Amino acid sequence: MTAALILTLLAQVFIVPMSGFSGVAMAYSFPPAGPHRPYWRGLFGPGAASRPDGSAAPALPPNEGNDIDSPPPAVCATPVGQLITDTLNSAVLGQELTVQVYLPPCYDGTRYEYPTLYLLQGSGYEVGEWVDDGLTRIANLQMSLSILSPFIVVMPANDLNASEGSRYLDTSGGQGSWEDFIVNELVPTIDQKYSTWKDRAGRAIGGISRGGYWSLEIAFSNPDLFATVGGHSPAIAASYLVGVNDDFSMLSLAKSVDAVKTLRIYLDAGDNDETLYGMQQLAGELAAQHVTYTASVGAGIHDDQYWSDRVSDYLAFYSSFWPAVARAKSRTAGTQTHILTQ
Repeated sequence: MTAALILTLLAQVFIVPMSGFSGVAMAYSFPPAGPHRPYWRGLFGPGAASRPDGSAAPALPPNEGNDIDSPPPAVCATPVGQLITDTLNSAVLGQELTVQVYLPPCYDGTRYEYPTLYLLQGSGYEVGEWVDDGLTRIANLQMSLSILSPFIVVMPANDLNASEGSRYLDTSGGQGSWEDFIVNELVPTIDQKYSTWKDRAGRAIGGISRGGYWSLEIAFSNPDLFATVGGHSPAIAASYLVGVNDDFSMLSLAKSVDAVKTLRIYLDAGDNDETLYGMQQLAGELAAQHVTYTASVGAGIHDDQYWSDRVSDYLAFYSSFWPAVARAKSRTAGTQTHILTQ
């Protein structure tokens, strides 16, 4: 790579933090999911607890349909990917929604298929939080330098201005919810329009704040669709939700504890973030159930400065089990159908 190209890449990113991870694995038993799911209440009140630590995350199972070895693609001479602003006409939401899609440098949908990372925003944004937090600049730099493997990033807007109530804010899972939109509309649309891996090993989902609730709820309920999940300052404590008891746990929404054990899980929050208590409560429940996870507590509050400082860490975790080069298209790849049930 030429010096001029490296300077071009470095000009896009001012700070690329590369902090390490810590993990935990342990055990507990939770009742099955009940008929009532929580509704969003918003963030308030401080929280504090100690940093969890423990063992490493589990390995993923072999990919289905990966019957063609991936020859190394030609050296990519393009230092930047593409940020596409698309729209999806959603029957679940009853409106058209903006979807930002990042395609990696030298994306070639005719020859290769790519893992997909779905990233959900917090409730303070309608669209663009992850881009504002530096995701495209960091992805451009690190993919072009082969620090990150090439993958697609999908960042849907929120339906905060919905005329008949926001599915993002006013639902909590199941049919007709934000989960329904992501699982049964967004994922199939992305799989159809772009050259993606169409199996769980090639999908990850993460979110900030209220988006962190959704990423965890969706992955816990649909572990057949996603292999990796992250909750970044996730708003999951009972005090932030409506219609739940004080002992509410995200594990009560899981398909099963055994299914959760198949996921790679990342949790983090700032040491002065009001969501810290709920994050560490879930970490303790996962540990009690012998579910392996990765957790981190950093300096910061519930704001974009905290998350933007850690985008590099997030991308490293999500992509750590994906191959270093794009995977050649498989002869057996097909579209996966998933029906959401209550």
